[in-house]
Amino acid sequence: MRPEHRLRLVRRLEAAGERVGMTGDGVNDAPALRAAQVGVALGGRGTDVAREAADLVLTDDRLETLVKGVRAGRRIFANLQHAVTYIAAIHVPTAGVTLLAAFAGLPPLLLPIHIACVELLIDPACTRSCSRPKNLPQTSCAGRRGAADCSTHHSCSRASPRAWSCC
Repeated sequence: MRPEHRLRLVRRLEAAGERVGMTGDGVNDAPALRAAQVGVALGGRGTDVAREAADLVLTDDRLETLVKGVRAGRRIFANLQHAVTYIAAIHVPTAGVTLLAAFAGLPPLLLPIHIACVELLIDPACTRSCSRPKNLPQTSCAGRRGAADCSTHHSCSRASPRAWSCC
């Protein structure tokens, strides 16, 4: 495929609203690597031009490294979402009740011992409700608009050319 065809393909996919990632290792891949939303250069055997044009450089030239990195990133993102949800659901209301009474000039509604007792009850319950069941069946993200739609799952792997297998 000629370099201008790669670039035209990247631009058309982006114009259609798709998320575009491009891998390459040569000078002829540089324009498409730069135009893609995520350009990935193969660093071991790739040219300096491709490495400069890319957003990400794989030093070992193995795409499995990229897949593992995406998997880890999705897991971290999901864990951060859980943590922020937990903090917003538990700690923000507790702080709000405490500060509301202080700003209104009322006596404290929650003393430190009350907050400690509430934490002792809520933390284990929330941990249990937020954890993922071990017997959760694998689902398929087939028919969705790209792999990023699976980002709410803990990890995804490419099982077939048409489906993302998410757990």
